[in-house]
Amino acid sequence: MRVRPFSLPVVTKMTVEAAWIDENSHMNFGRYFDVFVEASNKISDALGFDDDEYIETGCTTFAGDYHVTFLEEARLGDRLSCISTVLSVSEKKLILRHDLVREGEGSAVATAEELVLSVSLETRRVCPFPEEMYAALLAAAPTKEVLETIPNSGRSISLTTPGPKRN
Repeated sequence: MRVRPFSLPVVTKMTVEAAWIDENSHMNFGRYFDVFVEASNKISDALGFDDDEYIETGCTTFAGDYHVTFLEEARLGDRLSCISTVLSVSEKKLILRHDLVREGEGSAVATAEELVLSVSLETRRVCPFPEEMYAALLAAAPTKEVLETIPNSGRSISLTTPGPKRN
């Protein structure tokens, strides 16, 4: 398989619409998932997971886990950018990171981390990424030093540990 070149991060822009607002006068939490799924689809396309050549390898990708951290309210008319990139890679899995930021301010409204699984179309089980794709993903992943500087990266949910670092 030939992996087409890709460029990261991938940016998805949007403006908070009236239909996205809930009874608390801010963006409904369900809409955050819609935004992050749209961003996931866009980065998956950029990485080539939707290419016929990738599908012909007998692999596809499934979401295995999703963590969203809400940091600030998004309100009607806010212009937002979702900045998506590869955070971490292993032979059969990768983690995508999405930072939803308010344009003009750069402050994070929410973050999401998605565990993406490489899955065999035949067995419907997790399988290794094709070699060329794995190499390209490894090259795109940040170094350990860079990873340590990303706020709330790899954070798990807990009642006993401190909450997320807020703006």
